[in-house]
Amino acid sequence: MRLWRRNFAAVVVRRYRSNIAYADAHTMSHTLDERLVSLKKIVEEEEKGQNRSTEKFELLWDLEGFVQTLPKETVTEKHAEFVKYLQQALITGQDGPVLTRLVVRNLNVFLNYDSNYRSPLNVAKNIQTMLVKATNPSVKCTYITALGELCMFKDRSLQLASILVELVGLFLKLLKSVEVPVRVASIDALRCIVEGGGQSTAFVHQDIIKGIRPAFIDKVADVKIAGYEAMLSVAAVTNNFAYLDGQNGGVNLSIKNMEDPSPAVRSAASKCLGKHLSLALLAPPPKPGALTPSKKPITTWTIQNTTALLCNTFLRSSKREGRASAAQSLVVFLNNLTPKVMEKNLEFLLGSTLTLLNTNKNVEDVNQWIECVKYILNQGITEVIGETGHQVMIRGLAQLVSKKSTQDNESMTLAILYQINKLIIVLGVNSVRDSLSRDILPQLMQHNSDHVKYTTGITWKCLGSALPNHLAQFITECLAKCTSEHAVSTVAKPDVIKSHLSSLQAVGLSTACLISSIPDAPQGIPNTVLDVAFQTATNFLRSDSHKANVREVVTQIGWSLLTSLMSLGSTFTEARISDLFQIWNKYLVTDVVSLFVEGSTDDVEINPKAGEKEVRALTSSKEDALVSLHAFIRNAKSILSSRVIKQINTLINGLLNNLTSLPDVKYTAATIQSINHLKYHLVLCFSALPPSSYSSSFVHLLRLLAAQVVEGSTVDMRLVLHQKGGDAMLGPWPRGTAAVQSELMHPTVCNHFILSHLWTGEITSLADHKPVDLNIRLTNVCVILFGQLFCLQSEKNRTQLISHFVNCTKSNTSPAVKSTMHTNILGAILYSLREVMKRKESLGNSKLETILFDFLTLFVGDSAVDTRRAACESLGVLARVQGDAMTDQIVKWNQEALKKTKDPNWMMGCAFLQGSINRYVGGMRCGPHLRASVALLHNIIRDVVLHPSPHSSSIDQWALHSLALTAESAGAAFDPFVNSTLGLLTLLIVRSPSPSQAGQPSVWSLDVQELQAIAEVSNAILHAMGPELTSNHLVLRKSKAIIEQLRVHEDGAVQCGALDFQQSLILFASHTLDVPWLVDYLLKQFLSPKAKTRRASLSCFRQLSQLELKTLYKSAGNDLEERLFIMFDGERDEKCRSEIQLIITSLLDGLVRLCPTRWIQLCKKMVCTSSASSLVEEKDTEEAKAEKDEVVEVTEGAAESGEGANQSLTNRTEDNRDASVFMPRWHTKIFSMQCVNRIFDVLKGDERQFDMFKADEQKQLNGDKGDFLIYNVADLVSMGFISATSDADTIRPYGVQLLKLLVDTMGETIDPDYAGHPILEQYQAQFVSALRPAFAAEAPPTVTQSACGLLQSYLRSPIIRDNRMASKILNLIANPVENLKELSYKAYNEDSATMVQLSILGTLGELYNDTNHSETQKEKFLPSLIPLLPKIKSLWLGALRDYAVLTTQSKASQKVYQAAFFTYPSSDVVLNSFKTAYLPILQSTTSLLSTPFWSRSEEDSEDEIAFYVLLGIAVNALAGTFEAGKAVVALRSMQQLLSGPHLKRADLLPYDLCKEIVNLIRSLVEAKDLTLQTECFRLIQALIHNLDKSYFSQGAGVEILQELLNNALSTARYYIPDLHSNSSEVTVISTTGDIVSVIEMLTSVIVQGTCRLPPTLREEYTPITLYSLVRLSLLRGDTTTNQSLLRVARNGFRDMSLVAREEPGVRKWMNVCFGSLTEGMRENITGERVELLLNLLQDLPMDEDAEEIHLRCCHTLREALKGDVTLQATVLVNLRNFVTSTSAKPDSLECRTSVKYLGYLVPDMVLLLWRRRRDTSEITTEDMSVANECIRLLITAQTLSKDTPELLGLVIQTLVGLLEPMNTSDQLHTVGLQVLLKLATSAPEFKNQVAQLSEGERGRLETSVKLSVQQSQEAAAKAASTAVKTATPLKMDFSKYK
Repeated sequence: MRLWRRNFAAVVVRRYRSNIAYADAHTMSHTLDERLVSLKKIVEEEEKGQNRSTEKFELLWDLEGFVQTLPKETVTEKHAEFVKYLQQALITGQDGPVLTRLVVRNLNVFLNYDSNYRSPLNVAKNIQTMLVKATNPSVKCTYITALGELCMFKDRSLQLASILVELVGLFLKLLKSVEVPVRVASIDALRCIVEGGGQSTAFVHQDIIKGIRPAFIDKVADVKIAGYEAMLSVAAVTNNFAYLDGQNGGVNLSIKNMEDPSPAVRSAASKCLGKHLSLALLAPPPKPGALTPSKKPITTWTIQNTTALLCNTFLRSSKREGRASAAQSLVVFLNNLTPKVMEKNLEFLLGSTLTLLNTNKNVEDVNQWIECVKYILNQGITEVIGETGHQVMIRGLAQLVSKKSTQDNESMTLAILYQINKLIIVLGVNSVRDSLSRDILPQLMQHNSDHVKYTTGITWKCLGSALPNHLAQFITECLAKCTSEHAVSTVAKPDVIKSHLSSLQAVGLSTACLISSIPDAPQGIPNTVLDVAFQTATNFLRSDSHKANVREVVTQIGWSLLTSLMSLGSTFTEARISDLFQIWNKYLVTDVVSLFVEGSTDDVEINPKAGEKEVRALTSSKEDALVSLHAFIRNAKSILSSRVIKQINTLINGLLNNLTSLPDVKYTAATIQSINHLKYHLVLCFSALPPSSYSSSFVHLLRLLAAQVVEGSTVDMRLVLHQKGGDAMLGPWPRGTAAVQSELMHPTVCNHFILSHLWTGEITSLADHKPVDLNIRLTNVCVILFGQLFCLQSEKNRTQLISHFVNCTKSNTSPAVKSTMHTNILGAILYSLREVMKRKESLGNSKLETILFDFLTLFVGDSAVDTRRAACESLGVLARVQGDAMTDQIVKWNQEALKKTKDPNWMMGCAFLQGSINRYVGGMRCGPHLRASVALLHNIIRDVVLHPSPHSSSIDQWALHSLALTAESAGAAFDPFVNSTLGLLTLLIVRSPSPSQAGQPSVWSLDVQELQAIAEVSNAILHAMGPELTSNHLVLRKSKAIIEQLRVHEDGAVQCGALDFQQSLILFASHTLDVPWLVDYLLKQFLSPKAKTRRASLSCFRQLSQLELKTLYKSAGNDLEERLFIMFDGERDEKCRSEIQLIITSLLDGLVRLCPTRWIQLCKKMVCTSSASSLVEEKDTEEAKAEKDEVVEVTEGAAESGEGANQSLTNRTEDNRDASVFMPRWHTKIFSMQCVNRIFDVLKGDERQFDMFKADEQKQLNGDKGDFLIYNVADLVSMGFISATSDADTIRPYGVQLLKLLVDTMGETIDPDYAGHPILEQYQAQFVSALRPAFAAEAPPTVTQSACGLLQSYLRSPIIRDNRMASKILNLIANPVENLKELSYKAYNEDSATMVQLSILGTLGELYNDTNHSETQKEKFLPSLIPLLPKIKSLWLGALRDYAVLTTQSKASQKVYQAAFFTYPSSDVVLNSFKTAYLPILQSTTSLLSTPFWSRSEEDSEDEIAFYVLLGIAVNALAGTFEAGKAVVALRSMQQLLSGPHLKRADLLPYDLCKEIVNLIRSLVEAKDLTLQTECFRLIQALIHNLDKSYFSQGAGVEILQELLNNALSTARYYIPDLHSNSSEVTVISTTGDIVSVIEMLTSVIVQGTCRLPPTLREEYTPITLYSLVRLSLLRGDTTTNQSLLRVARNGFRDMSLVAREEPGVRKWMNVCFGSLTEGMRENITGERVELLLNLLQDLPMDEDAEEIHLRCCHTLREALKGDVTLQATVLVNLRNFVTSTSAKPDSLECRTSVKYLGYLVPDMVLLLWRRRRDTSEITTEDMSVANECIRLLITAQTLSKDTPELLGLVIQTLVGLLEPMNTSDQLHTVGLQVLLKLATSAPEFKNQVAQLSEGERGRLETSVKLSVQQSQEAAAKAASTAVKTATPLKMDFSKYK
């Protein structure tokens, strides 16, 4: 097998090192001169015979990249010397192909800098001369490769044109060489000439074709392969396919080689023929009259004759090899056709392929024949056409299989069913459902073939999985058919009974298959159908038909049905567990009497007469029953209580005793198979149970397990050996060149028809069932269970078990049996030791340790790979388990063993043992042996290189794998060995073929496994170094050089190693990446036909996208997302699909903010593309021309890139991704809708994305640039509507969710073109049209559930302004209310109805809640809801009762409870639906309870029950897991309950329940959540306010009230600063509305609670209550906050003052707090606080001895009057109000107090008036307001003092001081004079007091009065004069009037 893909050479040469990451070039210390010196030195040393290949490789790889970074002038100066020495390096060295190509690439780089056009020609001539002289085959290969690589360089063929003919002649001559490598190298060189020169070398093409053709008949495989690849390149370049014709043409020779003994040759011939024919088909037709070299007309290849040729080749082939090759060739041919050609001829291709099944071949080859045709259908047709083609294909297949002629052909029927199964899974929804379920499948169930029946059952299962809404119908029909067939067969006559039993068997199997698909159905099926299925199964199992054949078939069907029902899990089985155990007891406990001696107590005494017949009867009667029991244990783990496990153990322990005591006779194969099947499921049953539950059976069980390990089939070592990714130790994982051949040569087909085997869990794919052999499975499970039980045994038992294994190996002498036994025993030992290691135990027994060591070391050099590896790993685990002493012993033994032997098996084993020790010991424990381990492995590898042998490759592989394990385990400790290890890897890669290998056909000296191991070591080194790799440029450079050689390898595993390396670079050294190149490389790897390569490249791409997203996106091109979507649509590997999803999601998250429109348009393209469109029809002239251009492009692509270029992300050509061809499947559409919904989540929070005005504003700021989601609203609505009304039920919920997102995010966005109208208003038709079908009776429940959310959001939004329209939409959800309880779905489980019922009730609850918070919503919703409220009330209560039972009651109680909305078996399933809906239902019900709409029950007890249910649910919600939103709803609901007028009865709220509520409140208050605390204190307030006083008068009530107060006070200390201190300072508080609400509720609760306390306790809480009010009054915040806080304090003080009037103790504390308040206010006096102070004076009970308090208050008021004018006005106004309110009772204490206050403040008011007069500035309105208030208060004081002369004199003197006689317009003068004049008439002592004024004051008063009188008179006179002037005179002269 060739390991270097030569057709990749052109790509490699044209892509220079400049395209490879070389980020560390600027840090290198070597200059170009130093590199030249190094090259010269290497050449000189090689001329002396030294091997410097490693140094040469590192230098040249570095040089190629370094030169690209230098200026042209710098390189031009040195290029001649480099050319010289590079030629010498090429001529003197005997390098392998890697170094040769590297030298030539560097040579070509420097030749580019040579201005002499003939320099390349001179170089080529020199190499040609040396080639002619060379005699060594390796040297010849070097020169040939060099010349070929030289010709591959761009435009080099033109420069070499003068010697090209001579070179071709030389290569053709070398094709006759006896050395195989020379012939292969010559063919490759000819191919390079053609690919490098293209049409410019056309003059030598005919010679090359003529020379290469004999390679087809060469006897050496590699020569043939090289010939095929070279001919393919020539054909692709020349478009000359004449060589295909003729007797010895390419077609006939390829067909002949398809039966070659070599798998590689067969694969190459088939692939190349398929590609040649596809190229010939797509190429322009030959010119008229064109002839072949044999002078015959050239064949014009068409789709018809090409397909016929390949199909006839398949049919004519008499060998397996030929058929496999023909199938592979046909697949390659089909894969290389364009999509348009493929779809245009789809029916023809499908028919041609299916005709291959019309064969009468012998039975031996039928399986292989079928597999080949299935391979063609699957890989050639199904995988390469789109959804449209799949629809056409499945219709054609269904039509074909319905024909009787097809059904008569079993092979064709099976192949068609297989393909139909795959298409059903791919399409999800198809148009052939009715024809399949009604006609085709029932016909096939009557088929004579068991295989057809089995496959028909699988088809039923696929159909049920794809169409879950029809699953119940299918099962019901099949069950009815089962019952009828059973009834008929019971009474049928013997001549027809066989046909009925066959039909019953097929229908039973199909029913079981359908039932097994129920877990995949999202909504399940109705429980009534399951009850019928269970009843049918039990009836069948209890059948006592007298006909043995009927009883056997019926029992078998019964067990199949029961086993499939067990897959439904504990939800189904819990309610039926007693019936199940009755049946199992009947079949498993009843012994076969003839097998054991009657009366035997232990069932172990064998009946001497018992034989095979009795054993067969035992196993057959228990086999199927045990399968169902195992299914029960596996699927119902949640109900496996100790009692159930005990019952199970009783059943299986009896079987264990029976199986360990079978008669020792020779059994037939069928009996052995039945016994093994019973053993297999018995072991599985034990494995599924806790070992401690069957400890008493350990002896018998271990005896059975040990016997199977020793005597059973070979265990699958993948279960026990340590593996990592593409571990090459167990053979190559990828599909290599011969892998398809191998699979088609030896297909695995299920040929054993046992119904019960279908349910063993071994089916990994519905449509591709390839089960593992039963005997191997049995050994596997025995080894695993043995390892688990080994750990639980005593040291003595462990020693006995291992000794038994040792003795068995010694006693057995048969080589075949011995090999299997060794593998199984070592596998069991390894698994046992690993279990001990997991438990962190040791063996604890030196004897056992010695036995194991001696035994395991015997197999370190075993010839069997699995045995050898298991022994080495076992020793590694033993070292880990037993500690350092054992580790030292094993290491020492390994080193000694390696010294003593040269046996390759022992060398491989010793090498791997060293790695296993390091891997399992790991970390620091491997440190002491690390240097010796690395040295040992290095020496093994180096010895193999220096002394090659036929086993060198295998030894290298094992040593390298161990080296990788060592590096990973050592971690950073491996750093000293990194450089030497990399040097060793380089030596392996560049070593030239040794003389002993010269005759080998391979050009490379490394095989795939070695290259995988090299990649593994390189990656292990990177992981070991980790972040330190960033600064270690030498390691990076060497590692890149090694990986670059692996990257271009054709093998998938090697490519994956290179991809893993790139991932490590991304993780640890991202700065060294060349992102554009890496992106381009990864995109090409996406096209790989190997799934694992695609996975690795996708994983790397995803990691890169998270690191360099923008650079990646820029490098990948603008169509990256679309290409990924198309790849996702065509990808079949689940891991690849998952990676693609993650990549697309990552790109969306990072880029959608920049270009949401692009993503929306892409998703719209995916969603809105119709899959029902017809196939591609005939194109017009322009389309035909485009198709012709496409063919040319495809041909050129094939010539350039070989195999990979013809495949795009959909395994089709890159240029054909247009929408007419690409039809996304349903899963792609669903993912596209998920992406659209995710866009909203990503853009959430950016208002510009959802608001047109803000988006336009931002766009203008950005210079008319910007992309926002709101611009795509039309497309979003279109996508949502199309998806919501799609025919595919699976996509409809996503469309509804998208419409809901639009309403939630853009519902209030105004349309700029229609002011005042929401932008979504114009799409009302789409929204309503999407809602109507969602509430139709036939709508799936998931759609209706999603539609409830959409309807709720839509009705709440302002989109609907017309209440009538809102009422119509509301009726969609209101109409089902009348019969909501009876809602059911025939196709779905009852849980679906519950989900929809609760969604409707929850939505109605939300809408009703909206009516309580918004008048607009009340007008919109309430008229439609009022008629429904009586019905809704009962439904809401029923749902809440159901929820209460589900969350609080036991399973037994739930079982007898008459639920309204669920059935008992599904109680656990529906609980989540209840948890989602109960909160809005609870809130709406509690709200309704306190309204007139709640219709009173005739009996109060019903309302009481409702009250307790609601309150209990609310309490339970608070007691559960803390969720703020849930707690708020629960608290509000409790407030509603406790605020209702009819619920004030104290007996409705027992003290115990109230205490529980108080405890919950305490825990919620401690959460420090503002909203929660507000609601908590509102609830406390409701409790205190609504419960009668007597409730808190008793001991329990008092305790509750105290607890409530303590909660409030503890919280008050958190929100009210300094509450504990005695400071009266004012504290500044930064508050929000939420905090203010909390403080308000706190204060209200504290005050009300204190007032409700008994007097004896009130005194205890009064001080802190009053002090909290004081602190609240002194808090400082913004104006709004101050007003709110003071209002709360005012109300609190007023309530406390009412209590203080009756209780002296409270009055005393009121006085104290009042004093503190007045003191505290001085620091920050405000008008609001003064108002509070004076209001308190009104409420405060007055004491005669409170003089000090009044003085403080007056002092505070005096300080306030010193403030600004606004404060002064506020103080004076409030003071006047206070005085006015208290003056009503002149003789009261309050009135006297107010007089005192006025008297105390008179001087201040006088001073204020005088200041106003002295102020020379203009008097403002505020000043006048203050003056007026002062004057009023002075007058009031004078009045209340009963005209005290002294006060009157002060008032008069003050007012006189305000007069300004010379400025009568002065406001103060006017006011003062008016007041004085009033006093003159009202105050008796006025004259006396005026007389006491000074002369100046009296004069001012007299002058002011006189001027005032004078002004009044003048004003009166003026007014009279004005009246006279303006009077209208009467006309008295009428003489002129005629």
